[in-house]
Amino acid sequence: MKLPKSILLLLIAASLFSLTGCNAPATATPTAEPTLDVAAIKQEIYQTVVAQLTADAPKATPTAAATSTPIDTATAAAPVAPTITLPAIITVAPKSTFTAASSYTRYPTWTVTPYTDRASLSFQNPADGLVMAPGQAFDVKWVIKNIGARDWNNEFYIRYISGVKSSTFEVLMLPKVNRGGETEILADFVAPQKPGNYVSKWGLVNDDGVTFFHFNYVFSVK
Repeated sequence: MKLPKSILLLLIAASLFSLTGCNAPATATPTAEPTLDVAAIKQEIYQTVVAQLTADAPKATPTAAATSTPIDTATAAAPVAPTITLPAIITVAPKSTFTAASSYTRYPTWTVTPYTDRASLSFQNPADGLVMAPGQAFDVKWVIKNIGARDWNNEFYIRYISGVKSSTFEVLMLPKVNRGGETEILADFVAPQKPGNYVSKWGLVNDDGVTFFHFNYVFSVK
């Protein structure tokens, strides 16, 4: 069996120490030959052994190889499931269930019905705006047409309302006028003495006493 180098050096050193103790001469015999310095040799051997032991120390005490712990592949490979946070539940308010009443009070719709008796001014002479002298006498002629829904009987009349009065009458009864027919009215006037603008207003009254038509005459005095 081959001994390690470090052990071999230790054995050599031990042998030298034992030789120095056992082989001491009884009597010193002078010689001219050079003597060995045993102490120096021991010191050199000691340093060599220490250096060799220091160099061989990692080899003498090998470090055991690190053992790896096998990984549990079933555990390592298993992915971690993500945590899912569910959104908050939103409660929607129900729609209004109000139902309008199927029946309610209906108010009548008023329809404007034109009055049965109607009239229009077909003709006037002189025209409005004539200039008169103070105290001048003049005549005004009106032609009125029945455009209503019935005939006018002999109870229809015209009456003075306001302004300059006629010198002939304030109330004038009319003859019968059929629907679509006309009647002529002639009145005498005298212009006032004071200069200015004047108007004579009149109304047509039916047999119910209702004034359903107005007409007038406008003139000036200078």
